[in-house]
Amino acid sequence: MRLAIAGGGTGGHIYPAVSAIEALGLLGRPTDVLWLGAAGRPEEAMAKERGWGFHPVQTAQVRGTGLRLPLHAAYAVGGAVGASRALKAFAADVLLATGGYVSVPGTLGARLAGVPVVLFLPDASPGWAIRFLRRFAHVKAASSDAAAAALGAGAVVTGYPVREAFATTERDAARAALGLSNRPAVLILGGSSGARRLNAATLRWAPQLLAEADVLHVAGRRDFEQVSQEAEAAGLSDAAGYHLYDYLEEMALAVAAADLVVSRAGAATLGELTVAARPSILVPGTFGGGHQRYNSDYMRRQGCSEVIEDDEVERALGPTVLELLGRPDCLADMAAKARAIARPDASRRLAQLLIETAEDRRRVH
Repeated sequence: MRLAIAGGGTGGHIYPAVSAIEALGLLGRPTDVLWLGAAGRPEEAMAKERGWGFHPVQTAQVRGTGLRLPLHAAYAVGGAVGASRALKAFAADVLLATGGYVSVPGTLGARLAGVPVVLFLPDASPGWAIRFLRRFAHVKAASSDAAAAALGAGAVVTGYPVREAFATTERDAARAALGLSNRPAVLILGGSSGARRLNAATLRWAPQLLAEADVLHVAGRRDFEQVSQEAEAAGLSDAAGYHLYDYLEEMALAVAAADLVVSRAGAATLGELTVAARPSILVPGTFGGGHQRYNSDYMRRQGCSEVIEDDEVERALGPTVLELLGRPDCLADMAAKARAIARPDASRRLAQLLIETAEDRRRVH
């Protein structure tokens, strides 16, 4: 199969596609990949690290009002024309669009090139790009029933695709690999680029947390140097049980090792934390149209997550973590509720949709 991807900017738009590609291999469908993304963004480095083709697409936020709107629209049209040429040269069988502004010119380019589009909504509620693109999709898929309803008639629920390792990594092996003690472990994720308030809250409360648990602190590449300096100044660098990282490629290892996960509420939380059956505290970001609010509210309603507002995290993080660590029965109940809403076959289901869509195109042609 010759698969094109349009999406990026954040892990929530990148990793569903990565997981679907992995699942295609497991299904015995070797796949050539061309990623349509923004130059210099995380998707470019990720695609090149895996040996996939990458084509930079010009894009801009095509919504709102004012003098910039025509310029942004012109960027999107130019990006769509460039994407169309790249897709024709690649001879793509199907395009998977996963959201983010870069998915707009990629999807429009696919329609220009006659390439069928599978649109996947990773979040609990669609952002502007996916709301706009749903009319151009041949197949619509979503991470949950609520997300599918937002996409409209005909949408298929696959679940959020995650890498196989989130379902298969064992806790004891993960803890040994990360050098953790026998105490509980708390994983705190600042995201791939960082979350400054969450990082500041972690540094503030780390001494108290370390009295009860090991702390895996993934600060994000953007903030790592500053966080590292502040951690050293606070005496945390040599503290037993404190593990500071800028980024973890093997995130499944860290999630499997943790008894409690503290994280932003990006789309990946809907899949990774549920498949791994991990209780969580979510701190939704206020950016991107508030999509993280929908994700965190969904997880809270299911009973598998507590939620702390971004402007409250520096005050509330420590007490909330310590309270949950002191209630193992509550953590076990949250873990069970996370497992109950997991869809561990999501990657294979999305991969199968890609196969079927590509085969339908071949039959037509």
